[in-house]
Amino acid sequence: MDETLRRNQIQRRAASVRLQRGVLERGTVDVNDLQSSVGEQRQLDDLMCRFYEVISFEEGGTPDWQRMGDLFSEHARITRITPEAIDYMDLSTFRNMAEELIEVGAFTRFYEREVARRADRFGDVMHVASAYETKISPDAVDYLERGVNSLQLVREKGSWKIVSLCWDDHAPFDLTGLRRLGTRE
Repeated sequence: MDETLRRNQIQRRAASVRLQRGVLERGTVDVNDLQSSVGEQRQLDDLMCRFYEVISFEEGGTPDWQRMGDLFSEHARITRITPEAIDYMDLSTFRNMAEELIEVGAFTRFYEREVARRADRFGDVMHVASAYETKISPDAVDYLERGVNSLQLVREKGSWKIVSLCWDDHAPFDLTGLRRLGTRE
């Protein structure tokens, strides 16, 4: 066995033992790391792809609320930070807010896509920092805004569910520490 591979396996086992004992030393497991399980990476990629798909909609449409509900834990919280206030919501309150904005014409169409990500896993808990661009449509050249969604995931009944989503509407856009998607940075 290659010495580097053997050392990496030992380090992963040691990190797992530290996590089982409740000790969070520098033992984070980064799912972007090449040593991560391919299945875990696919699950995360699929969840994040669906997350951005369900919130996006064409002219005259709405977000896919049914599919969105499938992504979130029934205990999920959504927090939006704006210069005016902090909005604390459950999924139902978020839906009501979004539908009201669509009804008054604040959004007639909406498209968001993930451009970079960092994920750290601690057993059945995962934190994801997901950088996004908001555009008027998938084909639009320019973006309307950029930001970073902070998501907490938990493994419920064998699959990852979003238990917390938080973003700051006016935070500076910074990709430091995030991996651009489609690259190996």
